[in-house]
Amino acid sequence: MIQLNQVLHPNTIAVMETLESCSIQEINEKIDTLFLNDFEQTEAKKATEWLRTFPPVLQACHVQEIMGVSGSVAYNLMHHKECPTLKFGHRIVVPREDFWEFVMEHRGKRLW
Repeated sequence: MIQLNQVLHPNTIAVMETLESCSIQEINEKIDTLFLNDFEQTEAKKATEWLRTFPPVLQACHVQEIMGVSGSVAYNLMHHKECPTLKFGHRIVVPREDFWEFVMEHRGKRLW
């Protein structure tokens, strides 16, 4: 006779054991959570890969393209008090990863 542990991956067996005592609704919720987490991670990875096509230090024209806004809005965004910019005389730039972190922290918030 074939044993389950000879056919199924150990992780699959662990999941089956975990779900044994769950109702159908709980199982569906767990599956939805797994798929949503996977989807969010996939989307975040795509965004990160796309962002890396830009230089490590962004100028206003890059911010404009990333955000899909006008040049004046990009400059206003870069002059926001919480935007992690670097200023050299009249030149203003922002490190790519720091800028993206700033954007993610302010998702859904009104900046001005």
